[in-house]
Amino acid sequence: MPTFKLETLASITAKHGELVYQRLFGLRTVECRMLGVVQAYQPVSLRRACIELGIDKSLGSRLVSRHVQAGLLERRDDPADQRSFYLVLSAAGLDLIKRINTVAMERNREWMAGLPTTAHSEFIDQIDAQIGHARDMLERELQRSRRSPPPAPSHELNGVPVREPGPVLVDRETLQQIYRSVGALLERTSGPRD
Repeated sequence: MPTFKLETLASITAKHGELVYQRLFGLRTVECRMLGVVQAYQPVSLRRACIELGIDKSLGSRLVSRHVQAGLLERRDDPADQRSFYLVLSAAGLDLIKRINTVAMERNREWMAGLPTTAHSEFIDQIDAQIGHARDMLERELQRSRRSPPPAPSHELNGVPVREPGPVLVDRETLQQIYRSVGALLERTSGPRD
């Protein structure tokens, strides 16, 4: 059956990814993806990161805690809600996700090498078509079973803004530099203050 073959392919590919990322970075695939989501959406809330990864909040919270302890992620308080926070990559996290992305690109090139080059484009088009068809099947089944769909990741929706509304995060040094620049500009236009 085609679905069995596809699930077998997905399982083998996932196992390969786990081995590669563990060997090279000491991280599971989902841990690498958390860094990738933060890179793509930062500053990002834990809720949005979990939606983008398709994981529950408890797992997301554990991943974030590990990454914060390892110095890969930084938590920034939400000024509008004391109970919430936003995630950003640290300098070490940015360096690591760049290395992970390089490996991921090479892994994808190697994976696609299993097909003739002339078939690559058609293969991707067919996968995209099957993803759309599978979404329709899922939607019908959710309606039949009277279940609500979980929030969809941005990459599964069309026309969704990449970034959620959130604070503009500026580091303290940059903010102080802006303050000094504005002060100097005001002095030049209105003269020194008494």
